[in-house]
Amino acid sequence: MKNINIRYGIGRYLTGAVPARVSDEMTPQTVLLLSLAVSGSVVLGADTLAALTVSAAAGGPLLGAVLARASKPGRVLAWATGTYAVGLGILMISLGRVPLWLSLALALAAGSLTSIISGGWSSRLPDVVHADRLGQASVVDAATYYIAGLAGPAGAGLLVIAWGGLAVAVLLAVLLLVTVPAAWQMPPVSREGGRSRGVLREAWSGFQSIGSSRSLRRATLVSVMSYVGFGMTGVIAPLIGRSDFGQAGFGGLLLSAVSLGALIATALYARRTALMSPDFVVGLTPLLMALAFLLLLVPSGTVALLGMVVLGLADGPQLAALIAVRHRESQDATRSQVFMTGSSLKIAAASLGTAVAGHLGASSTHLALLAACAAQVAALLVYIAL
Repeated sequence: MKNINIRYGIGRYLTGAVPARVSDEMTPQTVLLLSLAVSGSVVLGADTLAALTVSAAAGGPLLGAVLARASKPGRVLAWATGTYAVGLGILMISLGRVPLWLSLALALAAGSLTSIISGGWSSRLPDVVHADRLGQASVVDAATYYIAGLAGPAGAGLLVIAWGGLAVAVLLAVLLLVTVPAAWQMPPVSREGGRSRGVLREAWSGFQSIGSSRSLRRATLVSVMSYVGFGMTGVIAPLIGRSDFGQAGFGGLLLSAVSLGALIATALYARRTALMSPDFVVGLTPLLMALAFLLLLVPSGTVALLGMVVLGLADGPQLAALIAVRHRESQDATRSQVFMTGSSLKIAAASLGTAVAGHLGASSTHLALLAACAAQVAALLVYIAL
């Protein structure tokens, strides 16, 4: 029987996960607003964000393999989070003050650890809660992303307006470092029989596990395609903030509207999980996201807020359903790899969307919105095909 550390518990887990995720949610807005301040263009921020996140596609599976092999995975979380905090702080401070290639190199290095914030923490949830409460705990875990998303972007926008980007950059690093003690104290796990495979083969097992389960494969592919479009939101929001509200910093408030909608929808979904299977929810949400991006085409601040809330109403249940499918379809031996691999693929997809939106948005916000809508339609077609 699996040993669950009740003393550590969900409360201490959340004291580590939430600050890290708040920092993670503040990062895109801070990078974009800093870039707008130093260059006057959204392209620098979009390229930097793309570099920061695209390397997660390689780093995520490797981190998952290391977590799976570690008898004290919390120590791995602590070291990776602390290193990411330092790398992110250096990147923020140097943005616009060093050549672009150096900023991109720093972003690639720090970004290889990005998935530790999402998949790394979520994969350890079964270590601190009983199996019969894992479903409920998974919904709570998903809700923390949107609590963070509610506070993070709005906080970043307002703090940048009030104190400037460098002050927010320091805050981001501090929030990440605050999580290190909670990660360090995470309970050890038993690794019966040891590990005979190398790290690379261990990392590859995440892809194999996803590919061997039809439900997990479909949920992963749909969420990845959907996140190409959702990743464009971080670039689109400050552009709409500037056009509809008069200042790019209001983009953070728009992103908080996404998180508000997601938090409400996740809470409602938690009370009605028996009515809709997570597999069905994963397929339904791209349709709602497509509708949200169409609403954002309307040149109105009120409609923009509505569109962002609708986007959140779709994104919240999608993440909760995806986490539920991952836990349901994963074995204990490969859970870390499945979570880290899946998270890294979503992060990489979002980075692609960010880069595309940055270049399209430089000439037309409407082009970026149409591209985001097209990505959701493609995700829906993938769901139907599989």
